[in-house]
Amino acid sequence: MNLGLSKVLKEAFPHIIPVKRPNKSEENIPDPNWISGFSGAEGCFDIKKVNLKSRLQVQPRFRISQHERDRALLGIIMGYLKCGTLQISRNTVELTVVKYDDILNIIIPFFDKYPIFGEKQLDFKDFKSVVYLLKEKNLTDENLEKILEIKVGMNTGRTK
Repeated sequence: MNLGLSKVLKEAFPHIIPVKRPNKSEENIPDPNWISGFSGAEGCFDIKKVNLKSRLQVQPRFRISQHERDRALLGIIMGYLKCGTLQISRNTVELTVVKYDDILNIIIPFFDKYPIFGEKQLDFKDFKSVVYLLKEKNLTDENLEKILEIKVGMNTGRTK
């Protein structure tokens, strides 16, 4: 649908004139729960695993990806949260928060106060537990193993 009507649909419904999709130009977020709902549908809480030469590093990330036409919307969300960066790749724009202090002091308190409903709430809880394990600043092999076990069970790896 984002690409318009297919040739088959145009032929099947020749008298239908598609409505042009309006650009969202609102400059503020109407309610913080809106961000939670939007994140529940379009956001991702994940743990990035980076293999460095001397050790394994894990990085919690909060991301929202959209088509590039919605760049302004992600900019508004970024401004509301007062953290993150926008990255553009091909025709996609992504709001990404990776700075540990921003995740600990902004993202987690925000989603604690304005919770996500549905299965993504489980990913947020796992994400939060990893952030708190990292907060100990004592990334033992045991803690790293716990984190990697949590990571495997998040998002598409979730079975329960």
